[in-house]
Amino acid sequence: MRRLKLPPAIARQLQQLLAFSRFIARRFNDDQCFEAAGALSFTTVFAMVPLFTVALSVFSSFQEFSRFSKAVTNWVFQHFVPTSGAEIEIKFIEFIEKASQLTAVGTIALFISGLLLMTSIEHSFNRIWRVVAPRRALPRFIVFWTALTLGPLLVGAGLAVSSALLASPYLARFSEVYQLEAAGLAALPFLVTFAAAALAYLIVPNCPVRVNHAAIGGLFTAAAFEIAKTGFAEFIGQFASYEKIYGAVALIPVFLLWIYISWVVALLGASLTAALGAFSHEASKRKLPERERFPALLRLLGRLREAQIQGVGLSVGELAERLPDVPEATIAELLGMLVRERIAQRTDIGGWILTRDPDLVRIRALYRGDAFLLPLSDGKHTSAVAGTLDGKIEQMCENAAQAAERQLDQALAELFRKPSARALEAKVESPGPAKRARDEKRPPRPIPAAAADASAQNMRRALTRKCRKPLILMWARISPRLLSG
Repeated sequence: MRRLKLPPAIARQLQQLLAFSRFIARRFNDDQCFEAAGALSFTTVFAMVPLFTVALSVFSSFQEFSRFSKAVTNWVFQHFVPTSGAEIEIKFIEFIEKASQLTAVGTIALFISGLLLMTSIEHSFNRIWRVVAPRRALPRFIVFWTALTLGPLLVGAGLAVSSALLASPYLARFSEVYQLEAAGLAALPFLVTFAAAALAYLIVPNCPVRVNHAAIGGLFTAAAFEIAKTGFAEFIGQFASYEKIYGAVALIPVFLLWIYISWVVALLGASLTAALGAFSHEASKRKLPERERFPALLRLLGRLREAQIQGVGLSVGELAERLPDVPEATIAELLGMLVRERIAQRTDIGGWILTRDPDLVRIRALYRGDAFLLPLSDGKHTSAVAGTLDGKIEQMCENAAQAAERQLDQALAELFRKPSARALEAKVESPGPAKRARDEKRPPRPIPAAAADASAQNMRRALTRKCRKPLILMWARISPRLLSG
């Protein structure tokens, strides 16, 4: 069967798309986005009531928007909660009414829970965008408050404008002919999700994000959210027996699962947005030469050691920033080797740390831990400063390369030439300084009693045999004289 041969341009585009997909998957896993989605889901359950209370308060404070508050609430739970939206809405409205009757202390506690959710979102986004320093307290509060107040105002303004347009007699007749109202209501959930996600990807990370990247991420998130919503509704519909199992509390696990799926989709869109600015197809194809992998391993261990002295771990992205000439894929491979050798491990928050004392780890053991090549010298000099860690690593590898080259600097015939008998005898008779030193340090073995008796008998027999011949010769000389006399 002949393989389908694609045009070079299409094949190149597919290779780039595949490399980009692997890049996103690796970053999504390195940033522990599944764990972050679980933490955000737990925090969201506590923060939804205060956040909705603030949003509805802002929404109802404007007389023009207050008449839309009930409709907006119904619409949100109808289009963004795929199953049991009406029941959850009833409970939610009860919680909001009770929250409005709280004292000052309770209100402050609810407000703090909302801030904790926003802080968790910012922390997750900063980790995805590889941001080390978060915002200071005042700018962070301004961003959070803007998101809480600007969102309801934009929704209210959109509803007011759409109502005014549909009330126009000209547009009303046009809308009836082309069914614009139905099409607009059908597309509104997608547009709201797109706008919210793009705005979050643009302003929440403490780093500049390009508008087109945020728009692409928002578009992906909106599409993935609609697909997830449809699939989740179908899945729950096929397993309606969960209501018989959980009874009155059946809404709780379903609602928690949906919040978790929503956060996974949102963080996946954030990873896509961040990857658009960080991915380079040429860098993804770049591979570290095999002879440089072992020095790269030592430098990686040095970076982990420096970070551990400061009491922190390093993620794969942070290691890539500190080792700019080493691809992320190679860093991941070297970290996997260190995990197998039980020298490093990944923490629960995604950082890599050393798990063994460097005094107990031999460099020779590291070299034998993987299929490393000898770092032979190529005559090139790097920019590593003498005395620094990279300089020491370079000097050590250079010394090892020179020693290896001295051993290899011989003719091939010398390797094939058979050793002479005299050389073999000399090799056998002279054990060498190492063997002599071992023999001198080795204590004498104790001799068993039976072996000692047998050895004594053998010695007596040997002496008897040795003395018997001289006695016979002496008698042969003396006996003629005695007989003649």
